[in-house]
Amino acid sequence: MAEPLIVMARGDRPAGEWPAVPSLEPGDYLDGRERSDARGKLVVNLAPTYRYLSTGYYCSLLAEARAQRVIPSVRTI
Repeated sequence: MAEPLIVMARGDRPAGEWPAVPSLEPGDYLDGRERSDARGKLVVNLAPTYRYLSTGYYCSLLAEARAQRVIPSVRTI
């Protein structure tokens, strides 16, 4: 099973302990700061908005271009 990566804004992180699942802010994900060997990774996109041409939209679009499984997909958005 692919290691998941969560993309979410810093202010959206829940209080308390956070599980040992790697997470990035949307801008960092778009800059390519995710771990190496990203092909086939599961990306959970929890960006604040998914509107067309928004950061959340581009995170899902880039994940699909990198051959990663992404939730939600561009088709769903």
